Amino acid sequence: MKKTITILGLTLLMVSCNSNESKMKSGIKDYLDKNAKDPKSYEFVELKILDTVTVGEVNKRIVDDLTYDIESAKKDIVFQNKLITDYPSLPSTEQKAKIKDSETQIATLTKELEANKKDFKDKNVVGYVATHKFRIKNGFGALDLSEMFVEFDKDFNFLEMDKNLNYSVIKIK
Repeated sequence: MKKTITILGLTLLMVSCNSNESKMKSGIKDYLDKNAKDPKSYEFVELKILDTVTVGEVNKRIVDDLTYDIESAKKDIVFQNKLITDYPSLPSTEQKAKIKDSETQIATLTKELEANKKDFKDKNVVGYVATHKFRIKNGFGALDLSEMFVEFDKDFNFLEMDKNLNYSVIKIK
């Protein structure tokens, strides 16, 4: 009985993994069919999941980005005030307008920051990041080996393919 359950479990696991992998490959192929110079020359080499992105990780990235933007706006206020102080003969209306804009931006970003200070330990999956190696003809007709990062949502639907890893398209819904 234990052997039957184990075999059944392993079979189910292999079928679901193959289903997810074929869904990912299909999304990549569709993307390349629309965007590659010679999509018919595409040859799959390897697809490897690098990272499982969770809600907590996304919240942490959002908070880090907002904190950086707030600090940048604060630095701009200091800079504009220094211009006003160091150059009193110049009209300061432009600097005062920039200070006001930065203050408004800080207020908006601070509200957004507080709204995103959620549980960073939330392990619910929102997406996956993988590397994809493939061969495809370049503009000169030569077959190149390429490697790109690919982002998928939690259901393994294709989101983006890029040479740089940016996590920009994985959002909490």
